[in-house]
Amino acid sequence: VPYTFDCNDMRFASAPGFNTPDDFLRHLVANFDCLYRESAHGPKMMSVGLHLRLAGRPARAEALRRFLEHVRRHDGVWLCTRGQIADHWAQACPPGAVAA
Repeated sequence: VPYTFDCNDMRFASAPGFNTPDDFLRHLVANFDCLYRESAHGPKMMSVGLHLRLAGRPARAEALRRFLEHVRRHDGVWLCTRGQIADHWAQACPPGAVAA
């Protein structure tokens, strides 16, 4: 599963990174909005990296909650875990099958 550093709470612990929870929220929303527009031409995937000791802080958790509210206001979005993505691909493209 693709894993990027730009939409990742580790940027709270690295420089240059997120200084405030609002920085994190604005970045996630802008990334999502761009991919959502582009999804008119084909499926897109956004991965958000989260770590308990980083995203679990109250203000950061609140930013994540607001991001999820934003995402849920859009039609046709699948919020899922890495395991759910892996299960989907295992069913859609079993070993030996050619992806369409």
